[in-house]
Amino acid sequence: MNTISQNPSDSPESRMQDALQAHKSGKYRSVRAAAIAFSIPPSTLSYRIAGRASRSQAHESAQILSCAEEKTLVRWLTRLTRTGFPASPALAIKMAEEIRRGRLQLSKTPPPLLRPIGEHWIDRFRVRRPDIHTLWTRQIEHTRHHAMNSDVLRTWFDAVTGVRIAHHYRPECIYNMDESGLAVGASQSSRALVSVREKSSWKVIAGRQEWITAIECINAAGVAIPPLIIFKAKHTNTAWIPAHTSRDWRFSTSNSGWTSDSHAYEWLTTVFEPETRPEDPEARRLLIMDGHGSHITANVIAHCMEHAIDLLILPPHCSHVLQPLDVSVFSPLKRALAAETDSVARLDAGRVARVEWTRMYIRAREKAFTASNIRSGWRNTGLEPLSPIVVLDKRRPVSAPI
Repeated sequence: MNTISQNPSDSPESRMQDALQAHKSGKYRSVRAAAIAFSIPPSTLSYRIAGRASRSQAHESAQILSCAEEKTLVRWLTRLTRTGFPASPALAIKMAEEIRRGRLQLSKTPPPLLRPIGEHWIDRFRVRRPDIHTLWTRQIEHTRHHAMNSDVLRTWFDAVTGVRIAHHYRPECIYNMDESGLAVGASQSSRALVSVREKSSWKVIAGRQEWITAIECINAAGVAIPPLIIFKAKHTNTAWIPAHTSRDWRFSTSNSGWTSDSHAYEWLTTVFEPETRPEDPEARRLLIMDGHGSHITANVIAHCMEHAIDLLILPPHCSHVLQPLDVSVFSPLKRALAAETDSVARLDAGRVARVEWTRMYIRAREKAFTASNIRSGWRNTGLEPLSPIVVLDKRRPVSAPI
């Protein structure tokens, strides 16, 4: 992705910070010289050197977010940008809404009726925070994307390395989440022994009937947490869930069988956060996921802020080499599920009941989500142990023989 700067970062507060730093380092002999160099009033610089609050700090009580809350928002906007998922102004406003809502929920007084944050708030926020500015994004062609893939991968691993050095996560606190759409009744081509006297070698299957989505999550220690299964329906029916299903599995519904914004938040709050909550409340967790629109929402980001969960967003079009679930787990899962479908089809090629599909998924998952497959995914993506060269070596062009 190429970017074009819309406005340079040259606000009065930015110049003031530069002048304060220059004066502190002794670059200028006098306050007046520093003020003239950075085009700010000498009296204002003198007041700031003496410890007077900035205008934004003095009017903090009138701001939608406090200075500390704005710093939190800046930190998350910066982190999203580093991992290749720069937040749109609309997402930034929703994040601000969630931060404000979280603060009011902690207050003992009843929250007042608040108006939504307006679009012009972004402009005022950028004046107060000169390290954040707006960029126009450009689309790039498929071939150009591949040409810059190595740079994208290096930037990704720089972000991973930085956050891991900062927090020293244990393998059991590093997670990868993704969703997989599964076609009920789907099979796969397979080898078979047939009679040469027969004119046909067709394999009769039930055929694709509907989509069911599974949200799965694994950690770098080789363990999978319970899934969230999403059926295509308005309401969940207990008749779809076999009696022997583990109690920690979660089930939900959608009109299409695919995930929506609410499902990512539902999974985060009802599955991931409680299932992975560390004994030490100060311990941080790292959650790696792709930039799917239903995953990265303001309430998801806000919940992660509140519960010490650090998000890393995979670069676009790179999940096939960077996402452990994609690399070593989902393929064997779909093969095992296809084998289960074939076994059922031999007895009855009709429609697969949802309760039977759930039984099939439980058996297929046991075969695919092994500690060996999970650890292989982390190792082959260069994430655990952290070894970027595992992935970067595969992207190096092979020179032609002389």
